[in-house]
Amino acid sequence: MSITKRTLTALGFRGLFAIIFGLLAIFWPGLTLEVLIYLFAAFAIIGGIATVIAALNTQYPLLLLEGIVSFFVGLFIALWPGVYVLFLIYVVAIWALFSGISQIVTAFAIRKSVKDEFWMLLSGIVSILFAMLLVALPMVGVIAYMWVIGFYALFFGILQLVLYFNLKNIVA
Repeated sequence: MSITKRTLTALGFRGLFAIIFGLLAIFWPGLTLEVLIYLFAAFAIIGGIATVIAALNTQYPLLLLEGIVSFFVGLFIALWPGVYVLFLIYVVAIWALFSGISQIVTAFAIRKSVKDEFWMLLSGIVSILFAMLLVALPMVGVIAYMWVIGFYALFFGILQLVLYFNLKNIVA
């Protein structure tokens, strides 16, 4: 497996974005959560409308159903964002678990061609521990979770940038 400049640049941007998001979540946890909830609601509503429109020109009834469900999920979240918070915590936990497993598998896959795969492996382990924490204690407190999410994103971003700078010397 070879690493291209495009892949390296994407890793660098991913790390930088994670650091920015982490700092926002740490210093403005309530606002960050509220923005995330309403952005997702808007995404689901607009995506639902677009999917319904697309489905009207096809012969796929499941596509129409997907659009309708997406629209109403977005509407539900916009009207009752508090109910969505617990759901959001579980979605983040599932994402962190999948991300962690993916990073660990990738770290083992690239270990023969890259000597600094340890940082990716460590990112994967941290991601899985984070997922376990979210599942074990989902109602600890939303603001506390935003801080945890923020510190996780900050740490993850730093690890990604360390990986980026270490690989930058290899990929020329």
